[in-house]
Amino acid sequence: MFVLLDSCWNAYPKLGKQPDPIPYVHNSQWVQAPGIDIVNDPEQFALLKDYIYGVVSHFRNDERIIAWDIWNEPDNSGYTAELITPLLEQVFSWCREANPTQPLTTPLWKDRPWNNSTRLNSLQRLQIENSDVISFHNYGDLNDLTDAVESLQGYGKPLVCTEYMARGAGSYFNPNLGYLKETSVDAFNWGLVSGLTQTIYAWDSYNQPNPYEGIDDPEPWFHDILRADGTPKYPEEVDYIRSITGVGKK
Repeated sequence: MFVLLDSCWNAYPKLGKQPDPIPYVHNSQWVQAPGIDIVNDPEQFALLKDYIYGVVSHFRNDERIIAWDIWNEPDNSGYTAELITPLLEQVFSWCREANPTQPLTTPLWKDRPWNNSTRLNSLQRLQIENSDVISFHNYGDLNDLTDAVESLQGYGKPLVCTEYMARGAGSYFNPNLGYLKETSVDAFNWGLVSGLTQTIYAWDSYNQPNPYEGIDDPEPWFHDILRADGTPKYPEEVDYIRSITGVGKK
């Protein structure tokens, strides 16, 4: 699933060599696209068309791509629905113009209930109405995940959870992955191998002082499954994942 734009973390992306990660900090050098300067300047919106159209049209028939996440959490980082909606409308239009064979989506991630049309803002309404498959994020426990899924089932579109699993926030593979399978919701967990994104550390690692400073192996890991050598941090989780997916099951 290609992600074309993203409103999370550093609002000032720059070309060239990217800075090294800040030790012990979650996603310390992740950058937004297109970033705050373009988002706040409608005269620059058109600069994005060649990128959006070019990538989608080039890969429009590529079977390796199962969907396009055209904008991740578009109203994160303090961006309002009123600010983001006009540009997201254009991004949808450029993607449609490229005529991809794969579905388009952009995730809902906050301000439930999503099944109450009177509470949807302009951005959420655009996301639901224009997505071929409805995607969403959930980092809650099973009850919270169930509420999120049930709030979207009435739209009659396939559902895909494109972010979940944050141990420190109460979101675990067991039982959430099993529930997602039972309800026919496709899912991507956040993180596979512990690496440069440093998402084994939680969101509060941005706080000062950083509670994880000097801790190389925090407990629990916030995201991710495997160490750099390929061994799992929690072998029982891997066994559970295999029991649900049937992949690599012994």
